[in-house]
Amino acid sequence: MSVQNLFDALLHNCTLGPMRLLHTTQALTGNITLTKESPTLQILDPGAARTVTLPAEADSIGLVFIIVNTGVATEIITINDDAAATKASLLGVATADDKEMAVLVCDGVQWIALVGAST
Repeated sequence: MSVQNLFDALLHNCTLGPMRLLHTTQALTGNITLTKESPTLQILDPGAARTVTLPAEADSIGLVFIIVNTGVATEIITINDDAAATKASLLGVATADDKEMAVLVCDGVQWIALVGAST
């Protein structure tokens, strides 16, 4: 898929609320599986090492998730595709200002991850 086709798919399939992304903020008590209907922005306090599983690629073309780990440094969130292949690992907060996050985009064949931290 070309970059232009991916961009077009993103614009066509973005889930936006009024003036902001649909989002959820939650303290996890176990692993979670996202669906096509899950909010784009996932602000998660894992409470322990957790796994977030993404929806099937064939059903997710143009879908975007932004996942933020607000936990402490030992609370790692592992993000897997539906075949359990790891796409990203997010460390918890090392200091009060550090949070790791991932932006995940699906082209219909694979999930592409961009991982970073705020400082």
